[in-house]
Amino acid sequence: MRFSIVLFATTLFLSLSACGAGTPGDSIPSDSLELTYVSGHLGIYADCPANTNTGEADFAGDSASMMAPCPPDDEECNQGGFMNCESAEVTIRIRNIGNETLHGVELAELTLLASDQSVLNSLIIETIHAPAELEDGLEPGEEVLVRVEFQGPSSNWEMITHPVKVLVIDSKNNGAELVTPPLDSLPVMMS
Repeated sequence: MRFSIVLFATTLFLSLSACGAGTPGDSIPSDSLELTYVSGHLGIYADCPANTNTGEADFAGDSASMMAPCPPDDEECNQGGFMNCESAEVTIRIRNIGNETLHGVELAELTLLASDQSVLNSLIIETIHAPAELEDGLEPGEEVLVRVEFQGPSSNWEMITHPVKVLVIDSKNNGAELVTPPLDSLPVMMS
């Protein structure tokens, strides 16, 4: 039942966004929720390409061989561990702009967009860091910061940039969408 509700809300808001999502960073109008972009990045997966949303390496030339494990008998080999392995994340502010306490407010979906804001694919959410106030119910006028870690797209030796669409709903299937500004992957660190 809950899956059906989330699926319905996602379909509804995706169809609304097709009618004009506004400029990046703007929230889709809602009677009860207001979303504001705070910060974000698409992570770095050069040392752990299997952890990406696609699960594939995307290295140029022989760059992948630079990340190969050191042979057990080579004392001079220094790969530096997983220096270039960090999940993507986005932080948003969720504010109750309605007149009633909102219960069951949750992040329902993250979607990776192309530069023209067409949908590339859904993103796998790893962890949501939200304050207890969100679980207790969001009072009128109350706002909270929520940080979401997710599996970003595979990154290579060049920076990649994509906006991300965030869908937040409450227990009554009211919700709001936000399109972030284009987010960058983190730069590759060399040891």
